Amino acid sequence: MPAGKQPPLNFGHAPETIAFWKRLVREALSLSTPTPFFVFSALPIAERISELDAALTAAGFKSGISNLKSQIGFRHWLSCKTQPVAPLLRWWCQQGRRIEVVSEFELRAALAEGFAPENILVNGPAKHHWLPRFELRKLSVNFDSPAELAALLPLAKKLNWRCGVRINTSEEFDPENPQFPTQFGFTPDEAVAALKKLLRAKVRVETVSFHLRTNISSAQIYQRAIAEVAEICRVAKFSPSYLDIGGGLPVRHVLTRGGKVFDGEFGLRAFAEMLRQSAKLFPGLREIWLENGRWISAGS
Repeated sequence: MPAGKQPPLNFGHAPETIAFWKRLVREALSLSTPTPFFVFSALPIAERISELDAALTAAGFKSGISNLKSQIGFRHWLSCKTQPVAPLLRWWCQQGRRIEVVSEFELRAALAEGFAPENILVNGPAKHHWLPRFELRKLSVNFDSPAELAALLPLAKKLNWRCGVRINTSEEFDPENPQFPTQFGFTPDEAVAALKKLLRAKVRVETVSFHLRTNISSAQIYQRAIAEVAEICRVAKFSPSYLDIGGGLPVRHVLTRGGKVFDGEFGLRAFAEMLRQSAKLFPGLREIWLENGRWISAGS
């Protein structure tokens, strides 16, 4: 390489991947598209989902609900907030997949792009301030706080929502300030009380949920969080049908502040095997839900 020349910043991408994106840019320019412009492709997302599906299937899971008592299904929910682009939502909906939203804007966008209410999961804090404006039956809703639960419980019963609670595990903290926990979700004691309240109210409570952060460096971090959630369910005498583990898989080629890659010790096969073993903590579990956003969309 001539002196002074720097190697191309390809982030480890294969030559065919780089050629693919250059071809898209050339096509856009040939159409006299004004610059700057935004280029999007669903192909990298499809590739990433297929890769994760293969690992989960090899571990014995089934895509969607399994009809076998000995087999647990898995399901991907599109994290709308990660890349709220209409063509992506439309393409995802056409695949027959489901979407996760955390705001009124995102819920309206999901409905506009054709998602049926039963294929929409509503997460995030303070949803009791805007969700009552929507008379939508059969939504999936994970409550985030005692205040939300108190405000939305009558609607949940009236509209036959599939309900769950988000639990703040000890593995959840601010990645920029690891000494501080986040403020989202029920504490363990609150979660037990919330689950008991939902069960007494005879609503359709089926889900326990947590979300740690982005770029989780080890499958063991998920394992510890899942074990915490299982213990909370045991104390509450609740057997969930669905375990929602959020997102957070580490994105390739992304470096820590120390210069190491986040996924250096993370393997999809080990992750899938960990989920298979951890699922045994939940008698009656039907599906594991995943809401990976950045991991599936970073390459798109």
